[in-house]
Amino acid sequence: MKLPWMPIKFSHSKNLLTSKRRRCFANLAIVALNPLAVVLIFSVLPVGVASLIAEQKLGGTQPIRPVVLV
Repeated sequence: MKLPWMPIKFSHSKNLLTSKRRRCFANLAIVALNPLAVVLIFSVLPVGVASLIAEQKLGGTQPIRPVVLV
């Protein structure tokens, strides 16, 4: 059943520079590496920020002084 708004064949307006197999492999590699990159970034970033805060002594590591009301 042929519908008037559905073309039968898609054609490219220009010749492709890379093969479909190579583009498919690149797309699958991106799909596989993105979650890995997110896990690495979100596991390494807090440790780095914590070490910078500890190095600058901004993390509240000083003892808390009691408040004296006069």
